[in-house]
Order: sequence, then structure tokens, then C-alpha cells
Amino acid sequence: MSIVIPERASAVIIGGGVIGLEYAIMFATLGVRVTVVDGRERLLEFVDPEIVNALMFHARSLGMVFRLGEDVIGIDRIRDNRIALKYPVADKIAIHDACYLGRYNQVYQPPRDICRSVPGTQLKETERNRDRGFCCGGGGGRMWLHENLGQNINVVRAREMANTGVDLIGTACPYCLVMLDDGVKSLELEKPPKVADIIDIVADSLG
Repeated sequence: MSIVIPERASAVIIGGGVIGLEYAIMFATLGVRVTVVDGRERLLEFVDPEIVNALMFHARSLGMVFRLGEDVIGIDRIRDNRIALKYPVADKIAIHDACYLGRYNQVYQPPRDICRSVPGTQLKETERNRDRGFCCGGGGGRMWLHENLGQNINVVRAREMANTGVDLIGTACPYCLVMLDDGVKSLELEKPPKVADIIDIVADSLG
């Protein structure tokens, strides 16, 4: 089986961890112009600096570009119409504010701007949102634990969001994605809302 890479193909890898770098180098080896963006000033902090420098030297020889100490908080090409979202993905969407993106970094509006750009979509808010948002239940390692007292936090949050009557719940955190999806399934609703990453919502709308 052969893989054909379109001419001048490019990719942006957000996050320069082990998995991110593995994918980045794989794409670069195939001829894709890769940019790695990471909020840390140094990659792979748990690895010997000489090894990291050697890895980055090799990566740059493949044409890779590193932008360290930077965070991605939005997709500007959507706002200035350089990326046009064409297809509706849901009638009503609610945004779950991930703790790290929201309360830690005060990033609330970009996910909403993106979802408002989806044709035919109405954005709805839960009572607890933005800086008064509610955790998905995955913080502090709780994602891997089972609650034995009271209600599971992810079920509480999933119920809050489902009660808005939305068809789709969007979030920008992989932990929130898993926790809310499990929470929605636990509600056993006749027509449960789907849970999706913001970037997957964009991809679906692009078609």
C-alpha cells in the first residue's frame, strides 16, 4: 500500500509530548511540512537535554518548525472566513468549559466563536458556565477512580448539559470528552446529546 501526500501538504501538531512528536516526525518523514506548537519552553522535560537537542536537530533536518512557549486558543481562519464552515452538525450546541482552558487560562470565548460559525446552529449556555463552570469529574485523577459516595460528578454535569435540550455538547479537553460521554450514557435518555471535541465539530462542518 502506498501513501500519496498532496503537494505542499502541511500540518500543525499542538502539544510536543511523546505522542505528539511521534506523529510529527512520522508526517515530516512523509514530506509534510510540520509545525509543533507547545506551551512549554522545553520539550520532553523528563528526558536528558542532550537527547532532546539531538531529536530536535533531526526533526529540523526534516523541515519541522518548533514554536515553543506558545498556546493555541483559537482558529483565526474561521473568524476571518479563510476557513468556511459549510455543513450543519447540530441544531443546538452547548459548550462545556474545560477547567484547564477556562479557569486556569481564562479562555472562554474562542470555542463559542467557533461553534457559532457552524451553519444552522444555536449556541446555548448551561447555568454554570465560563468562570463559574462545573468540572467534568476527571480532575485530580478522578477519571481513573470509581465514586462510592453520592453522585458521580460527570453524571451531574452531563445532566446539567442535557437539560438544556441541546443535540451536541462540545468541549476542548480529552478528559472532559470521555467523562461527559460516559455521563450522558449513564443518564439513559431516549435522545441523548452527542459529545464531541471542538476540532471534530469543525471537521464535520467542513465535510
